[in-house]
Amino acid sequence: MRLTATTFCALALATFASVNAGGWHKDDDQRPSTYNSGDHGGRDHNSHGDDGSSDDNHNGVGEHNGGGVVYNLGGTASLPFTEVNGVKYYTMVLTLGNVSADGFVFNQGILINGVFPGPALVATEGDTVSINVINQLSEPTSMHWHGLFQSVTPYADGATFVTQCPIAVGDSFTYTFKVKQHGTYWYHSHYDAQYEHGSRGPIIFMPAHDKTITAGASDRVITLGDWYHLNGSTLLKQFFDPINNPTGAEPVPESGLINGKGQYNCSGLLTAGLIPNTSVCTHDQYAEVKVAADGQYRVRVINHSAFTSWILRIDGIKFVIVELDGTDVHPTPVDTLLVDIAQRVTFYLAPSDQGVQEGRYVINATMQSQFYPYINPNLNPNVIGYLIVGEDVPVTQIAAKNATILDSQGFISVADATNITTFTWPKPLGHIPAIQITPTTPAQRYMFEFRFDNDVATGSNYAFVWLYHYVNGQWVKRFGASSWHPDNNTALQLAIDGAQSGNLVTNTSSANFAPQWNAVPLTLGDVVEVTFVNHETVPHPFHWHGHNAQILGRGAMPQINGTDILPTISDIDAAIQSTTGLNYPPIRDVAAAPPVGWMTMRFEATNPGTWTFHCHVDWHLAAGLLMTMVEGQEALAHTEVPSDWNRVCADAKAKGLLPPPAGSNARVSLNFPV
Repeated sequence: MRLTATTFCALALATFASVNAGGWHKDDDQRPSTYNSGDHGGRDHNSHGDDGSSDDNHNGVGEHNGGGVVYNLGGTASLPFTEVNGVKYYTMVLTLGNVSADGFVFNQGILINGVFPGPALVATEGDTVSINVINQLSEPTSMHWHGLFQSVTPYADGATFVTQCPIAVGDSFTYTFKVKQHGTYWYHSHYDAQYEHGSRGPIIFMPAHDKTITAGASDRVITLGDWYHLNGSTLLKQFFDPINNPTGAEPVPESGLINGKGQYNCSGLLTAGLIPNTSVCTHDQYAEVKVAADGQYRVRVINHSAFTSWILRIDGIKFVIVELDGTDVHPTPVDTLLVDIAQRVTFYLAPSDQGVQEGRYVINATMQSQFYPYINPNLNPNVIGYLIVGEDVPVTQIAAKNATILDSQGFISVADATNITTFTWPKPLGHIPAIQITPTTPAQRYMFEFRFDNDVATGSNYAFVWLYHYVNGQWVKRFGASSWHPDNNTALQLAIDGAQSGNLVTNTSSANFAPQWNAVPLTLGDVVEVTFVNHETVPHPFHWHGHNAQILGRGAMPQINGTDILPTISDIDAAIQSTTGLNYPPIRDVAAAPPVGWMTMRFEATNPGTWTFHCHVDWHLAAGLLMTMVEGQEALAHTEVPSDWNRVCADAKAKGLLPPPAGSNARVSLNFPV
């Protein structure tokens, strides 16, 4: 069945206004999901593969291209793989090289298999994948598979010091896991601030059986990223410099990128003497995303920035949202996307069906620079690229009136609207588990409060966390003014050791975890609610490893005599009822706590492991804005980690890559009491 433009919009709007728990299915005779074969790139360090819009679908997984099977994503490189005995084998080689992403030649970019951005990892739900990450950088590394729950394989999560030791220079580690999800994800280094200079790329996991509106559609990728002209380790040193940066002002990007391409005006800045005369310039880069006019596409938008949330619009194109952070949703049309750090939004595009004429459309991506601590005079926050529909001819683009905006928590508003009292959002498809409950029944309720302050010993600016547990009708402090920092063992190994010895983390004891781990126990089967309280004047996007969560409510903190007033349980329950009413709320794995405000989320503890809650501003993660969830610890007693995992840890310890022992690196807040 092909939808006309009128029918399509009517169906989409009808779905927007109603909920069908069974999901929206296309006719059973729809063609099965098929994948395009093509070049996987590798022509140069900014290569993205074939930019063509060919829609020649092939049944199966792709085409052999010398180094293995690859997918055509219409301009985005994909990782080749070989398949042996039902396992798909991939290799990622991390090296340093020149990258001219924005017209400035940066000589410390991280390349993955010789390209930037990193090639897409593509597989199908139900596959077993084995990814060998080879570290040819000048410092340790790791690779985190953002959004993947890693059920039964917590050692493959890739969070350095939490679920694994760092991969030493010259070493490698193989991540093997079963693909149990479908949707849009991404991978990135979870060591220091590495991903900001290149160690990042898309993940696309096809559904095993797709009967939604996107069945049979091809895939396109739009990545949004900030870009720096210094490497992460240098920027971290500047960030933590107590003399020159006592307030902890975060490094501001030099440019923004769409699909690894941006506009820095390097030559103009060089001529004006605004950048060093040793700078090497090429020309500004412009991303092009090509689609066939009669094609059908899942356009997967990924924000893989270190510090930047984005506003995305393509005037003349309606974004029909079909997925948020790996969760399928009822098709919902909006005009503008607000995509926070690490979030993903997929929209369905069928130009002919939707009445989109052929031509070249400007992609407008705007960096939310109002949240930066200072103005970078060289930064142009307005980045453009092009969506080319069919024939590459000029087209008149008209901005939508009363534009609808999907915000970063998953709710929809109208531009310039004030006093919002009614909330709408793309409803998740399919079954909602036992988490769909009344506000008074979570087994565990926590409040996660945070501030930034200077450390007494070093003078550096760090994040400090307070955690409260709701017990017998009142908030009980679990810990206070604690800045996360690891020690000389991984959290996963500590949890396994504790499970085997019976030394378990509880709400009154951190067991064998040092206090700065910010360790919190979660009991399997419990519904857990966390309210993030943000005293800062900028939003903080939080990511939870091993889970996604329902986003339930939010609010602002009033002040009395200059003091922020924390939300009460009544405040939280009232906000939940007025926002979502627990009626199929948005599900995300990243959501932002608003400035001088709070946000409540809820999930079910079903995944034994050590998982982190952390701010996905890379600088804030390094500053200690993190909590370690020790989930289902008893079940970890029989966990067997791979021999490769033990080998990498032994190598890292022998080379002194782990922090000092517990207790020797605790940070103390200068202005806030424990």
